[in-house]
Amino acid sequence: MSIEIALRDLEEKLEPLERIIRLFTASLREPTLRKSDDERGFRYEAPDVQHFCLLKAVRALSALNAAIELARKGYTQEIAVLMRTMIECTTHIEFVLEIDDSEEHRAAVRKYVDDFFANDHRSPTAEIRRAQIQQGKVHLRSAGHWIRLPRNLVRWKAGPRRHECILSVRPESS
Repeated sequence: MSIEIALRDLEEKLEPLERIIRLFTASLREPTLRKSDDERGFRYEAPDVQHFCLLKAVRALSALNAAIELARKGYTQEIAVLMRTMIECTTHIEFVLEIDDSEEHRAAVRKYVDDFFANDHRSPTAEIRRAQIQQGKVHLRSAGHWIRLPRNLVRWKAGPRRHECILSVRPESS
């Protein structure tokens, strides 16, 4: 199979995702264009988790589409960078949508989403603020989805090396 055939096949597989994103976009109020001397750009009036997920999904899809174009030109190193971006976007969506009613998780999600949208003042003199959550924390949360074990029996923690998780399984009480 030639690379072009494989890339066209991948583009076709992305079409349903593009349609879902368009439907999701249409379900939300449109952002408004702010134009003033010190601020320009589209902003949502009351952004929330839905807007966060939409923007992260668009970024992930954009990375996939860009990777296809780079593959056509043979830029494999750049594709790896885009795949990392795509993985981070999708795991961050999973993180904020995770069904976890603990106050700790809800507070972390609230803070992350609030910080993500706090950087809406983009004048030339405004401080650049970044919404950050440690990717290791996101991986620890999503690791439980990869290995289906009861949460009361499992403890996850960051390992001594970057990108390492340690799993310890507690014995069941009799």
